[in-house]
Amino acid sequence: MRHPHWGNVTVELVAVSDLRETPRQRMFSLVFRGDLEQPMEQGLFSMTHEKMGTESLFLVPIAREADGFRYEAVFNNLVQ
Repeated sequence: MRHPHWGNVTVELVAVSDLRETPRQRMFSLVFRGDLEQPMEQGLFSMTHEKMGTESLFLVPIAREADGFRYEAVFNNLVQ
């Protein structure tokens, strides 16, 4: 992930949650763990994965725990 102050930051995907599904939408969230030494505010970040390529994710800090900060990205996909 690219952070404007810290540069390249490593985060780990720690949870995937189904939030809700309607006939028109599928909603889910991804929770990432980041380093306690590199706190991030909510915002849009460029994330690069070796298999999935580069995407922009809007992350929101949701918790500070002993092993790192937690950040959540929520997705709303329209079902066709």
